[in-house]
Amino acid sequence: MEREKPGIPVRNLVEIVNGTRTESMEDISWEEVRGHRNAWLLFTDIYALNDLHNNLTAQQQTEINTFRQALRDATNHATANDACDNFPTPPTWL
Repeated sequence: MEREKPGIPVRNLVEIVNGTRTESMEDISWEEVRGHRNAWLLFTDIYALNDLHNNLTAQQQTEINTFRQALRDATNHATANDACDNFPTPPTWL
């Protein structure tokens, strides 16, 4: 059974009204950033277990460790908007 991946926080809003497309950047709250961060940490917790972590390639181990550290550091940004704009990208193999 495949698990559903969490989403990535976004601030851009695209609206089409009467055929006219407008784009804007909306503010995001720390609660939203933390929610996405926590969801990704929970989703990737399984790879932190020794038996699964040891079955990853060296490159995958580095990628998952780097990604999880970047998630933990996400709240070090000055604003939630900065955290959202710099939210870490998960490894492609996840």
